[in-house]
Amino acid sequence: MVHTGHSGQRGRSSETTLDVRPDRSVRRVHHPVEPVFVDSSGRRRRTFRRVVLAISLVLVCLGVFLAAAMLNSRAPAPPLPTTAGANS
Repeated sequence: MVHTGHSGQRGRSSETTLDVRPDRSVRRVHHPVEPVFVDSSGRRRRTFRRVVLAISLVLVCLGVFLAAAMLNSRAPAPPLPTTAGANS
């Protein structure tokens, strides 16, 4: 492929390349710089935000339950192991 830069259209950004096929014929390929898909309604963004919010709430609840279980434990912590020469 040979890059030829802008296609010469005014006001619209695009690029054109020359594609050389195996039979040595040359074909001009137009590549628009503008996005192909734009979600103008914002529906995907809202759905994504709701899913992230739901997952975040579940993780926060799990963290709160874990902290509450650790703080509410009535069993004392096991003693730390000591070395032989630490008492002298």
